[in-house]
Amino acid sequence: MRLYPEPTLVIHVNGGSLMRAMSPDAKALPGDLGDLLRYWRDVRGMSQLDLSLEAGVSQRQISFIESGRSVPGRDTLLTLAQTLDVPLRERNALLLAAGYAPVYSEAPWDAQEMHSVTRCCTSSTQALHVISHAVRKSGASTSTRASSHCARRRPAATA
Repeated sequence: MRLYPEPTLVIHVNGGSLMRAMSPDAKALPGDLGDLLRYWRDVRGMSQLDLSLEAGVSQRQISFIESGRSVPGRDTLLTLAQTLDVPLRERNALLLAAGYAPVYSEAPWDAQEMHSVTRCCTSSTQALHVISHAVRKSGASTSTRASSHCARRRPAATA
């Protein structure tokens, strides 16, 4: 299962070129941390210096991580992932590659722990449908009707 687009690496062999698809795997091996971090930095179009300035981590440390010379602490790795806006599932891959346990769960929508989330989504969708239907029936503008609907449902403030 591919979690993100594959970059292409071009290898030149004796004047010709051979193209090979390269993509970090979500179940990364420990030696892949540098490749994963470099991949996400490239996807976001950031240099090591840009990433270091935004994340508050030295450029030297980022270079050492990408070259495999050092493994960052869990908090540093999560800060880099946050700065690069790496999706949660891929943050787990970075953590695994660094030798840490994953932080983010990967429960399917129909799992028991997701029932409250799916109920909330269903309830919100139904509420939006009711508001949309009421707006179409009345002649008021959408924003006016939505505002008045929300104002009526707002609980009274207590002193």
